[in-house]
Amino acid sequence: MQLEVGARGLAIQRVVDYAAIARRLGAKLIRLVIDDAGYHPDPKTVTALLREAVPFLNGLTLGIENHDRFPAATLRAMIEAAGSDRIGVCLDTANSLGAGEGLDAVVKELGPLTVNLHIKDFHIVRVPHLMGFNVEGRPAGHGFLNLPRLLEQLAPFNRCRTAVLELWTPPDPCLEDTISSPRNLRRLQWLCSALSAVNNALTHSRGYQRVVWSKTSNGWHLVRQLGRRETFGEQECCEVSR
Repeated sequence: MQLEVGARGLAIQRVVDYAAIARRLGAKLIRLVIDDAGYHPDPKTVTALLREAVPFLNGLTLGIENHDRFPAATLRAMIEAAGSDRIGVCLDTANSLGAGEGLDAVVKELGPLTVNLHIKDFHIVRVPHLMGFNVEGRPAGHGFLNLPRLLEQLAPFNRCRTAVLELWTPPDPCLEDTISSPRNLRRLQWLCSALSAVNNALTHSRGYQRVVWSKTSNGWHLVRQLGRRETFGEQECCEVSR
C-alpha cells in the first residue's frame, strides 16, 4: 500500500519536518497547500521558499496544490522558477474555480507539472433568486468533471503517478447531525458510486496501472494487477499509479 503525506503552510521547517515524516513512512509524495491560517505569502516569497526547499527533497516529490488565491499561470511560474523536477503540482479538479478558472484552462497551464491528481467532482447550480451560483460536490461521474478526458489530457506528460478520490459531501447544519444523520447511508452510496466511476474511467485510459488489494479476515493483501477492462470485486480496492 502506498502512503502520501500532506501539509499546509509553505515554510522551510514545514518541508523539513514533512520530508522526515515521508521518509519514515516510505512515502514519495508530500502534498502541500501554500497558505495557512493568517499566512498568505506573495509569489516572490513562494518562489524563494521553493528554491530553498529543493535540497531537502532528495528522493521525494513536493506537490503544490492549486488553490483559489493564485491563478494557474502564477502557480506554474513560481514552480518553474524553482528550477527542480522535485517540485510539481497536486492538481485539484475543483479548487481553481475559486480563482475564476475552469478545468481546461488549469490543465493547459498545470498539466505538464502535475505529479498527483485530486479527483473532485462538482456541480454548479443557480441560486433560487437567480443572482449567483452555488458550487457543490457530487460523486465522481455525477457532476461536471469529465474524468476520462482529464486522464487522457495528463497522460502525455507522464508525471502524474497517483490520484486521490476526494468527495465534497455536503454536511448537515452541525457536526452532531452530520455524524448521526441517515444521510450517512447516502454518503456511503456516494463513495461506492464514485469508486465505480473512477474504475470505469481508468479501464478506458492508457498508461495507468491498477493494482488490486483484497480484504480478508487478516487484513488487506495484494492480489493482482488489473488489465485495462477488468473490474474488481466488492471486497477489493484498487490502487492507481503510472
